[in-house]
Amino acid sequence: MFPTFELFGREMSVYGLCAALGLVVCGFVGTFLAKKFGIVFEDFIVGFVSALIGLFIGAHIIYGLTNIPLIVLAFKNIGKLWFLDFIKVI
Repeated sequence: MFPTFELFGREMSVYGLCAALGLVVCGFVGTFLAKKFGIVFEDFIVGFVSALIGLFIGAHIIYGLTNIPLIVLAFKNIGKLWFLDFIKVI
């Protein structure tokens, strides 16, 4: 599978496209099932948005936990760069 492709002169990620497509399909299927089971549309939307927020926060937590050494290294380097910029000003 190709990691990226070009669309209208812009490079797009296949993973991002699949995630967006899955989100849209999930919304359509969820709307259909909400109507079938008599769930109020606004309640479905609130639940759907709540799930999206939870997924976004959870993904960032997992990313942080799996890349702790990289994040620590980045913070150490940022501190050094800020200190060097401060010395140049003085």
